Amino acid sequence: MEWVASMYEYMRTFHGETTPRRYRVMGRMFPPPAYGGTALPNHFVFNAPSGPRDTSDPGPLMLLAHETGHLFVRGLQNAGGGGPSNNWFTEGLNEYYAISLALRSGLAALDLVSREMNLQTRNYYTNPSKNMPADSVARTNPMQNGMAYNVSYERGTLFWAEMDARIRAASNGRRSLDGVILPLIKRARTLGGDGGASNEARPGGLPGWFTPDELVDSLAKAAGPSARALFDSVIVQGKTIVPATNAFGPCFALRPAKLPARYSGTSDARAQAGSTSVPEVDGYLWVRVSSVPDERCRTW
Repeated sequence: MEWVASMYEYMRTFHGETTPRRYRVMGRMFPPPAYGGTALPNHFVFNAPSGPRDTSDPGPLMLLAHETGHLFVRGLQNAGGGGPSNNWFTEGLNEYYAISLALRSGLAALDLVSREMNLQTRNYYTNPSKNMPADSVARTNPMQNGMAYNVSYERGTLFWAEMDARIRAASNGRRSLDGVILPLIKRARTLGGDGGASNEARPGGLPGWFTPDELVDSLAKAAGPSARALFDSVIVQGKTIVPATNAFGPCFALRPAKLPARYSGTSDARAQAGSTSVPEVDGYLWVRVSSVPDERCRTW
């Protein structure tokens, strides 16, 4: 809980949040495996395994960072009023910033951050639904096809990392994704879209909230026309994304890797493959660049 409080304060400062809040965290213990969470206004509930504590396990720190981030990463709407069709933003961007801010803050060890990066990356490249278009993902029932539902988290994490890399490259390192995202989220918050005092509403939408078109326009202004093409191909159409090798900063490099395949449904993967061994698929993983000092990892 001390770690969550520190991450919460770091995120508040990062987002320029000055409104006093009472923020609660609730934990529930279940038989392993039990990690998971649900964020609600000004609090979240997380699940963790019951039983004797494994002292070598740092606990669900990255899960806690992700759920805390939901207090701040919001403000996007669409014609349907939001919901699962926006998960590439609400979940994907939130996961990207959970990783990035855990790294920048110094609150999480580098190996813990890289483990989370590789968890999302490995799951993406081995997800049989990774090329599902956004509108199909939005119609997915997570109780029936959890892999398809999780595409928004995995694809979104890599999309936003790549978008940050493109903005940095286009500006010769002078700007980053922060310069696009933070003003939009702040506008939504201060104009009433996230608990602000004003009732000023935009035509046909929630007060202060921004649309996907406005977001993509802002990304294109910062990164160039390729930002719109990337959004259309990766998020809308579901084409496979391979981020820049330095998309998570100079301390990590993306390298090709052979990864064990995963299969939809509940049947054993080897049985579905008709083999006694699980086949491999082509994918990528992040590796630590040993020549870069730890301090540089947190300041890029």
